[in-house]
Amino acid sequence: MLSPRTENELVGDAEVRMEGADLDDEMALLLAKALIDADQLSLEAVVCTLHPAKRRAQLVRGTLDALGLSDVPVVVGSDGGDSQQQQTAPAPEDHDYIPNDDDERTQSLKSMGEVHELLERVAPHSISIVILASLKDAAALLKRNERQFVEKVRDVTIMGGVRWPVSQYAEPDS
Repeated sequence: MLSPRTENELVGDAEVRMEGADLDDEMALLLAKALIDADQLSLEAVVCTLHPAKRRAQLVRGTLDALGLSDVPVVVGSDGGDSQQQQTAPAPEDHDYIPNDDDERTQSLKSMGEVHELLERVAPHSISIVILASLKDAAALLKRNERQFVEKVRDVTIMGGVRWPVSQYAEPDS
């Protein structure tokens, strides 16, 4: 989630899917860092969704720490509807920067309750939600308190995707 620095600045929540091989997701974090450095963005939280959500959150925690964004909360979201657990994420032993299960950085991962608390304390229409993966967590946030969602969220941006290979018609991937 992002907080405005002026009336015209973007404020938003980023729900990020990380797979290790999905460079577009890591590029989104790099872009966020550049916008923060340019004083154009305040990243309030990153929600990691899709199975295995905790592993994805550990990857994001490591990436944000490597970018100098250790103060940005990382939230463990839902399985994103991946009930068959087909998605994967790199393990801490795969990369030095990913905190292991016993690391205090892994212990600092937040729950979706943190996102609900964030919405309670921000100004009206000051949050932009950017969804790069499943809509499940954003839908749950809306369903839990529709009035608050409408009051606090300025806009929602959704990145689309398709399953490959594309035959005659493209199928949404989530």
